[in-house]
Amino acid sequence: MFEVVASTEGTITRLGLHGRLDATSSPGLDSKLDALLTAGVRHIVVECAQLEYISSAGLRVFLTFAKTLRKRKGQMAFCAMQPIVYQVFEICEFTDILPICQTMEEATAKVREGDHPSRHGRHS
Repeated sequence: MFEVVASTEGTITRLGLHGRLDATSSPGLDSKLDALLTAGVRHIVVECAQLEYISSAGLRVFLTFAKTLRKRKGQMAFCAMQPIVYQVFEICEFTDILPICQTMEEATAKVREGDHPSRHGRHS
């Protein structure tokens, strides 16, 4: 069984993943992420402490979403990964593509850091 628990704090949406993210459950996550984009969410922290397993289908959902989010000037970071889940990200070299932090606080700061330039703009 797979579940996504969402909460919002300011401009940050936190997603807590619970269970197994595989070919059966990944379409539901994809729909949830699409709904967040449609609602205008651009800053996401994905908390993985309760994520027991992730398959290539789950990884694909995150990679596709991350690309779309970047095009829309958004930012996403992961945190609190179980060692087995981190290992899958590492083997697939997703650790080079997606920000992975130890704690929720670090991931939230990373997402806010990514928000900083767009919020304040640049002066020429």
